[in-house]
Amino acid sequence: MHFLAPLFPFLLSAITLSQAAPTGNSINTNTTTNTLHPNASKLPFGAVITHCAIPGTIALTFDDGPYIYTPQILDTLAEHGVRATFFLNGHNRGHIDSSPEVVQRALAEGHQLGSHTFVNTTQ
Repeated sequence: MHFLAPLFPFLLSAITLSQAAPTGNSINTNTTTNTLHPNASKLPFGAVITHCAIPGTIALTFDDGPYIYTPQILDTLAEHGVRATFFLNGHNRGHIDSSPEVVQRALAEGHQLGSHTFVNTTQ
């Protein structure tokens, strides 16, 4: 996909490559349940996708968002007519709660939204 090549320098410069470790102790005792949202996607709910139906295409994903760079990324994707999947992390709830319009915009512009757990640790 030749139109993606101009995106990569911007995306690499826009994404923070390292993050400071979180401080403090926070244990979430809340639980969640599986909730089907049939209108959230045209993809089958819970389906595992192992290959692309269109040869030569790629899946562009963004994990652990939303973050302060998400609006800029959405602008660039829109400029190039590209759709992506944004995996939201519950640990970033402050960004989700303070900027719900970013999440709503991503969905309205045809991007897929997915869960990337509540806490994403690499320990």
